[in-house]
Amino acid sequence: MPNGPPAQRQTISMSRIETFISDYGDKFTVTGLSSEDRAALLGSISLALEPNSSTCDSQKIVTALSAIRILSRDKLNIDRWFDEAIFCQLMRHSGLQHYREEGRVVLLPDNVDMGIVTEAMKCLCNLTFNNNTVQSLCAKERCVLSIIQRARTYTDESIHPEVKFYDMRLMFLITALVKTVRTQAMLEWEAMPVLADILQDMTSSTKDLSDSEADLAVEVLKAAYNLTLPISPWDDEFFPLESSLTRLVSEIRNLLCHSWATKEKHLEIIKHSSNLFTTLPVFTAHFLIPCHDESAAAAVARSFQGYDVSAIVEILRYLEVVLEDTTIASQRDRVLPLVTALTHLSRSDRIIRKYCRLRILPHLRDEVKRLPEEGDSLRNRLCKLLTTPNTEVKQVVADLLYVVCKENVSRLIKYSGFGNAAGLLAQYGLMRGSKVTPTADYSDDSDSETEEYKELEPDINPVTGRYETGKTDPMAGMSEEQKEYEAMQLINAMDRLQRLGVVQPSTIGSDGKPVPVEHVLQLAQDPASDENTD
Repeated sequence: MPNGPPAQRQTISMSRIETFISDYGDKFTVTGLSSEDRAALLGSISLALEPNSSTCDSQKIVTALSAIRILSRDKLNIDRWFDEAIFCQLMRHSGLQHYREEGRVVLLPDNVDMGIVTEAMKCLCNLTFNNNTVQSLCAKERCVLSIIQRARTYTDESIHPEVKFYDMRLMFLITALVKTVRTQAMLEWEAMPVLADILQDMTSSTKDLSDSEADLAVEVLKAAYNLTLPISPWDDEFFPLESSLTRLVSEIRNLLCHSWATKEKHLEIIKHSSNLFTTLPVFTAHFLIPCHDESAAAAVARSFQGYDVSAIVEILRYLEVVLEDTTIASQRDRVLPLVTALTHLSRSDRIIRKYCRLRILPHLRDEVKRLPEEGDSLRNRLCKLLTTPNTEVKQVVADLLYVVCKENVSRLIKYSGFGNAAGLLAQYGLMRGSKVTPTADYSDDSDSETEEYKELEPDINPVTGRYETGKTDPMAGMSEEQKEYEAMQLINAMDRLQRLGVVQPSTIGSDGKPVPVEHVLQLAQDPASDENTD
């Protein structure tokens, strides 16, 4: 640290910080900085951040915090310069230290510079993301409680939107990386009503929500996702959360149905809302579809059996968008969580399942003249994914179709074809069409058929799920000796493929699952001789 009058020292220190920012402002690694230069830089930063310094002003503090933010990008070198004193400075300048008291009356501190608060929050976000020590300090100093306390003051117009955004970003990071904080935030600090308040404040306006508001909503949804991960519908300790969770779902519904400045941000909101639905207890699903009486039905644009299904309409629209991208990466990152959410919602609520069935698997007509996977409808695109090489996606798509078919094997085969559904049937032991105990309470309504389907049904191939007619018998005109010869040729070919490890012939066991055979001749055994056959 240079000697001399305080003003001179401050000038030299700020010059050093500004030079560092100029050299490394656009870089994510701090290379070429010697230990002596780093120590001098940290001394200059500490001087600029000293409390009650007569030579400090807001711009100098922001500049010093910007230097810390740049240093915090370099994950591998954080331990070389970070210490608890720097953390305390960041807590003070971010304003979180003011809100750390639990149960106190939450008041805004006087003369807060939101530029300083924002820059300090950026530093805390970077450090928390990149360093385990900082994560532990955030848990120890109860940063999430401080954020919750400050969030209670968000209705005050003096709170800058960027501060709200980085508050929620830091809350998301801490609850993602420090698991022990989640339950404490939910049960002791009552985080969920606060998050619901933030969403309510957004949707109370009739104007289109801006991109910055969408970014804040996304961080709120991500934080709520982390907080709901420990929840189990069978845990009595979470019973007090029932009202706050149902209110949160109601606010998410309003968020999904609100108008947005850009379509891209609206789709992002739907994506993160869908992720959250996979962690919520089953009783919350019904609050996505509020009921209305008959007199109000005309005023509800998206009414289904007395319920407003607008939120489900938006989720299904997003499904149509993500299914347009057929890349494996999109299937894993976008299709997988969305289809999982739809399956969870359909299994949780009868009305949601019925509406999803209507949109995904409408009554069949002359489209059965094409293969189930051919075409651009939701049914076609989902059936196509039943044979994707991505095993996880294939499984969740099959689960969704199985659930909207009320876990009825015959109905699933009708809409997808036996070949497409074989993977799910084999996994669940349903290859024989055996009945299993449903995972949800389904109604007993029948699957009504259209006149077009009834006319074509006799010639529909159950394996392909397609109408096929006019096929000639390949064995017509053959003698019995010729038929026997061709059969032996087929058996020999299958035997060679089995010995080469290309295929593994199987029969269907008594549990409804494939059972490998040791020799292809076992395939010729009469399955009716199995006493366990249904």
